[in-house]
Amino acid sequence: MESLFLIAREGLPKSALDAYYAQRQATNRFILAAVILSDPVLKIVRREVRRLSPGVKIDLAEIEQVLEHEVIKRDVLQGDEAEEALQKATTPQGKTLRPGVRGGRDEPRARRRSSPPVFVFLGQRYTGKSWRDVFIEICALMNTMYPSDFERVLELRGTKRPWFSRNPDDVRRPALVPGTDIYADTNLSAKDIVRQSKRIVSLFGHSEDDLIVETQ
Repeated sequence: MESLFLIAREGLPKSALDAYYAQRQATNRFILAAVILSDPVLKIVRREVRRLSPGVKIDLAEIEQVLEHEVIKRDVLQGDEAEEALQKATTPQGKTLRPGVRGGRDEPRARRRSSPPVFVFLGQRYTGKSWRDVFIEICALMNTMYPSDFERVLELRGTKRPWFSRNPDDVRRPALVPGTDIYADTNLSAKDIVRQSKRIVSLFGHSEDDLIVETQ
């Protein structure tokens, strides 16, 4: 009956369709997943885990990793909708913007699609079509700068799988790093890609601050 009301003539003047759309967007699975993985929520989870297990040392990264890889479904952490949800959940000053609203002014919904991510390394700016492209470009850049040492990335691994391997079957979503015989696992959320990219540049002696990943 509620759905019929939304398309009824008398429902339209009350902006019922807009309200319904906003409600669905605010509680969609991508937004909820991004909120769960936001720092404020992770801190609450850590506090409660510490309360249940006094004396146990638990950091946010450990909780985040378990949630991403063992609790939350992977499909809500990848793709354009997941990236857009992550941006909303991490909006400065903790503000969450409603669909179609930016800075308090309504914008056409066609413009809500997130822009391609870019990264800045040592002052040089690079653009990728997707977060996956950014990750592979960073890997390729490290190989160009350190060709004889690049295989050191094979030392990097998660709790269950390696991040890199010469065997594509060892990683969940393999992508060949250009100019090498090494495959990178690109089955990653946007947040994973930022974190792992910084880890990779630090592996070759750079500060994590030398790498800035952003959206245009």
